Amino acid sequence: MGFYDITGRLGLISNLLQIVENNKIANAYLFVGPEGMGKKTIGFFFANALLCGFESKKPCGNCVGCKQFASGNHPDMKVIKPQKTSIGIEEIRSIQKELIIRPYQSDRKLILIEDAHLMTFQAQNALLKSLEEPPPFVVFMLLSQRLQGLLPTVLSRLKAFRLEPLSKNEIAAIIVRRTDSPPEKAELFAALSEGNPGKGLKLAVSSEFTLQREAVSGLLRNISADFSELLGYESLFTNNKDNIESIFDFLNLWFRDYLVFKETKDVNLIINIDMVDLFVTHAEALQVEDALYMIELIEKSKKMIKGNANFHMVVENVLFEIFGRFKHGGYRSTV
Repeated sequence: MGFYDITGRLGLISNLLQIVENNKIANAYLFVGPEGMGKKTIGFFFANALLCGFESKKPCGNCVGCKQFASGNHPDMKVIKPQKTSIGIEEIRSIQKELIIRPYQSDRKLILIEDAHLMTFQAQNALLKSLEEPPPFVVFMLLSQRLQGLLPTVLSRLKAFRLEPLSKNEIAAIIVRRTDSPPEKAELFAALSEGNPGKGLKLAVSSEFTLQREAVSGLLRNISADFSELLGYESLFTNNKDNIESIFDFLNLWFRDYLVFKETKDVNLIINIDMVDLFVTHAEALQVEDALYMIELIEKSKKMIKGNANFHMVVENVLFEIFGRFKHGGYRSTV
């Protein structure tokens, strides 16, 4: 197990290894969870354990089968991936021809389907025929971002494992191990990941994300400046027009944190842990109702831009409202 980067899944891993050890292997499994939750890592770990030629402590990583698996050339494993945006009936039919052929060197033949939620209904109906009467040596393994889109008749044939969100500490440990982020930065990215290790890792290596967030932080730190100076931050929005939702989300997340801190004074509940000083700085200037109003306004502004409202007018209104909330409190635009 040492060559797989698995953190926070010890219960699931223990369950899967027990299945292998007791040789109580079903014909079809499903690993389900949002992108970045580790479905592929877990699924490939389980597949490797099933194909490992060692008698105990599978997967060993040293036998012929494990080395073939690591190189992606195991003769008894077939991986199906989406062709562009879907998995069609032809992809499923291509594996059905191989099902009657016994494994070449292992006890089992594995069919792993990535992004199974992208199978067309025709493909799923074709797969269902194989799931209903599979050869005893065949194991299907499906990886899916969601249950929606998979036919109930297909789901009923699968033993499902749902990957739950990881804790902030678990994700921070993964980020430290996989990137050059210092522990304090890793904790921040982990807090922003919403329990998704893949998302945390993407944030940690994204220079664009870091620059955008630093710019939003600069806006919040200069909020008490004159309004004419604050308008200089309009470029933050216009330069990120294609990613405007991210800028708005950064702002909303800060206002959400402010509300949590205002009510609880518990920094452990804060996501923007490196901006806690701003909560203290703005504690008297920004009232709870003002923060709630800004969250509502920003969400409304996102929808307006999606509806092709005048971009510059929406942005200026958001900046004007932020300035009014911090500077005067209780101001509401008639826009």
